[in-house]
Amino acid sequence: MSDKKINSRNKKVLEKAKLYNLYWRKKKSTTEIAKLVGMSPAGVRYYLKKFGIKRRNLKEAALIARIKWKKNFL
Repeated sequence: MSDKKINSRNKKVLEKAKLYNLYWRKKKSTTEIAKLVGMSPAGVRYYLKKFGIKRRNLKEAALIARIKWKKNFL
């Protein structure tokens, strides 16, 4: 029998620079980033915390959502 460990989970790894760029510069939500990289929103939040990337507060998130809504529907 082999000594190699088989990891049954397909783990995704997110790079700090890419995550920062998507979240702060491109104003993507954790859900949008999750869909782009193929992981759960909780996984994206885990990496934000792990890398020490500050999350948006409620006011910032609402403002971005309003701007995106206007851009798409007006």
